[in-house]
Amino acid sequence: MSFDEDKRQVDAWLRDKGIPHGIAYLCDDPGLCPDCVPDLLALLRLPFSPNMRAIVAWALFRRKPGMEEKQEAVEILLTIIRQGRGQNDVSLETLVLNELAQNVEADKVHEIGRMLLDEGYGELRGCFTEPLRRIGNGEAINYLCQATKIPVAASLALSALMRLRVEGTLELCEEALKQPGMLYKDAVKETYRKLQRKLAKKRGTVSHVTNEPMPEGLEEWSANLDCPDLAKVLRGIQKCVEGGFGKAEIAEVRAAADELSPEFEESPESQTVRLKFEVKFNGGDRELWLEVFCDDEDAYDLYVFGHPTLIKEVEGVLKKILPG
Repeated sequence: MSFDEDKRQVDAWLRDKGIPHGIAYLCDDPGLCPDCVPDLLALLRLPFSPNMRAIVAWALFRRKPGMEEKQEAVEILLTIIRQGRGQNDVSLETLVLNELAQNVEADKVHEIGRMLLDEGYGELRGCFTEPLRRIGNGEAINYLCQATKIPVAASLALSALMRLRVEGTLELCEEALKQPGMLYKDAVKETYRKLQRKLAKKRGTVSHVTNEPMPEGLEEWSANLDCPDLAKVLRGIQKCVEGGFGKAEIAEVRAAADELSPEFEESPESQTVRLKFEVKFNGGDRELWLEVFCDDEDAYDLYVFGHPTLIKEVEGVLKKILPG
């Protein structure tokens, strides 16, 4: 059955239940029919495609169901996922990474852990690391540690362990990189480098992180960057000054960025870090302020503030570094 046919049938089912809005509208606006959670639960049980059921689940959870309804919905999701064992369906990944991960409780840790270790789930196995990370208890961590030896899941398991600040994750990265047949080694190496930067930061004594308010009159340069581009930009800034922003300062910025959390439910303070540096520029002392914002696992918003002449120099250098 096509998605359009799925949607047509779902909308017709909703009308039969006295709900005048289609599923797309219910997803977009949780204020519509706020009391329709029981109907959406019934709809979630029906044998539509995993893609459509993921959409129904999104509409349901946006209406903040009570604990019993939430548990019932999670159980339905687990049933859908079990039924999809052996299938290569991207919609199942969406269900696991989003609706399941954001709503599962710790009592499901062993069920999800067994799915992670079950070869029958194929590529989907790595996705189970996300609900386990969110559960985050000792049992979840145990499953994640076992997953570091599974080629298809190791990179995501190691990332989850890093974010949970589990001791020994650096050594697990080293073991994974030595393992023959390990998949997504670039991702494992990136986690390894992040952990090394955090270790170096702990050993350092000088911190440029600050909560000071930004002074007025500064010029600004900003960009949205992925992880490799962040490193390139910081090295570009280094070229613009005569001192005060070298390898140690670049490592500190990257380590501070690694600590940021992209989780939407956490406080905004966990998504932003501000650093202040005293740099040498044109023979004088200048302040260089950096602010890094992260609401995505693989990207940052970087803001650079400083004297207009310094920012103009930075902008000129970075135009040659960044694509486009």
